[in-house]
Amino acid sequence: MKSNFKKLFIIGMSTSILTSFVYALPNTINQDTTLDQGIYVSDVANQNALLISGGKSTITNIDLTKSGDTELENKDYSLNAGLVITDGSTNIENGKIITNGVNSTAIMINNNAKLNIKNLNIETVGVNSPIFRLVSGNNSITVDMGTYKTNGNNSEIINTESDITIKNSSLIASLANGIIIDGSGKVTLDNTILNTNSEGSIILKQTTKGKPTFISKNSNITTQVGDTLYISNTDAIINLENNTLTNPSGNFLKVESKDKEKIIEINLNNQKVTGNTILDKLTKINMNFDNKSVYIGSINNNKEGNVTLKLSKDSSLILTQDTYLKKLDNSDKTNSNIYLNGNKLIVNDKELNANTKRFDESTYNQDTKEEKKDNKKEEKDTKKSDYKLISSIVILVILLGAIITKYVFDKKNK
Repeated sequence: MKSNFKKLFIIGMSTSILTSFVYALPNTINQDTTLDQGIYVSDVANQNALLISGGKSTITNIDLTKSGDTELENKDYSLNAGLVITDGSTNIENGKIITNGVNSTAIMINNNAKLNIKNLNIETVGVNSPIFRLVSGNNSITVDMGTYKTNGNNSEIINTESDITIKNSSLIASLANGIIIDGSGKVTLDNTILNTNSEGSIILKQTTKGKPTFISKNSNITTQVGDTLYISNTDAIINLENNTLTNPSGNFLKVESKDKEKIIEINLNNQKVTGNTILDKLTKINMNFDNKSVYIGSINNNKEGNVTLKLSKDSSLILTQDTYLKKLDNSDKTNSNIYLNGNKLIVNDKELNANTKRFDESTYNQDTKEEKKDNKKEEKDTKKSDYKLISSIVILVILLGAIITKYVFDKKNK
C-alpha cells in the first residue's frame, strides 16, 4: 500500500455507507453502497481505478484519476479504463474523472449494467481513450449536465453498442470523431453541445448485429473537419429535430454500403441542414422533411443511390447542385417549396419543374424568430392567467373568511 493513502475500507457483506475514504488497489464495489467524496487513484498499467461488479451504488463528489499506459489488445476497452461497471445499477453525481494513459477509457460498462450520471467533468488525455464505452447487451448510460472532453487521437466521446442518452451537457472531441454507434447501439442527445475537430462528428457502423440509431434534439453540433454523419455498411435510423448543425467544409451525410444493399431512414423535424448527401450504389435512403424543415445542398448528386424524399408543404429543399431521386412525395404538388437555383431535380430519370426563384433565407429565419416570440408570448400569457386565477382564489378565500367571521360574531351576539 502506498504511504500517501489516508485510509483503507474493505467492503464486507452488508450494505456499507462510506465517507471521505481513499482506497488502496484494487478498488472494488460489489454490493449496495452509498459513498460521499470517494477518491480513487491508479497509476498501474492494465488496471482499473475502480471496478463496480454488482449491487446498487450511489457515489457523490467522485474524484478518480487513472494513469498508466497499455499496449495490449483491448477490444472491449476495459483493460486500462478508469471506471468499469460490469453489473448492477450505479448513480454518480458531481465530481471529476481523468485518465492520462494510452488506451485508457474513462468509463466502460457491460453485462447488463446501468449508470446514471449527473454533473461530472470527465477528461481523457491519451490516444484510444474514449469517455464512454458500452458493449452490446442490455447496458445503458444516462447523463445530465457536465463537460466531457477527449484530447487524444482516436478518442471519441462515445463508442457504443448499447443505449446512451445525454442532455444539458458539453461534449468535445479534440482529435477524433465525436460519436461511434455500432450494431444495435443508440445515442440520444438533448440540449447538448457536440464539438469535433477531426474526422467528422457521428459514425454509424455495423461490426455487430443490429441497426444503429442516432437521435438529436435542441442540440448544437459543430463539425470542424469531415462529415457531420457517416454511415458505413449498415441499416440506420437518424432523427434530427431543431438542432443547430455547423459544418464549414464537409458533407451533411456520406453513406458507404460496401457489400450489400442497406436501408437508411432520416427524419428531419423543424430542422435546418446545410450540406450534401453522398451515397453509393448499394444505398437505399428514405428521407422525411417535416414541420418547417429546410435542406440546403444536394442529394445523390453522384447518381449512385436510391432516394425517396417525402416533403411537407411547409418544408423546403434548396438545391446547390443537381439532385437525383427515385421517388418524390411532396405535399405541395406545385413544387413551389423546392428551389432549383439553376440546378436540376431529376426524379425517376425525369426532370421536374420547381421554383425558379431564389430562396429567401431571411424569411425562414424571421419565421423562426416569430415562432419563438409567439411561444414566449404564449408562455407569458399563461403565467398571467395563472396569476389571475391565484389572485381570484385568494380574494375568494378572504371573502369567505370574512363571511364566516361575521356569521360567528352575529350568532354569539344573539
